[in-house]
Amino acid sequence: MKYEEVAKLNANEWYFFSFRDRKYATGFRTNRATTSGYWKATGKDRMVMDSRTQEVVGMRKTLVFYMNRAPNGIKTGWIMHEFRLETPHMPPKVSFPSLAAHLFNNTHHTPVYKTLFRKRL
Repeated sequence: MKYEEVAKLNANEWYFFSFRDRKYATGFRTNRATTSGYWKATGKDRMVMDSRTQEVVGMRKTLVFYMNRAPNGIKTGWIMHEFRLETPHMPPKVSFPSLAAHLFNNTHHTPVYKTLFRKRL
């Protein structure tokens, strides 16, 4: 079974985890460039609350995919919601199995949960 099928929720929606890729080794900016385009953050980050305690447990960022390179990118119908945990809820940094380490090529970044979907036109 292909990984796209495992992560697929329905015809237009997928869920997956990835490691945050830093744009610069010593910086905090995230690299969201791909070989065919880039993901651009839109709007402001939204709080994710624990429904029981009303405590902020994370943040949600909305990203839109553009083909080609900025500033001449062409907006597509692809949208991604990126969820990240906020301290003190951050899990300890652990080594992942070798397969995950090979796929993600770095075991020391914080995992980020993402949901990807295509907007209906």
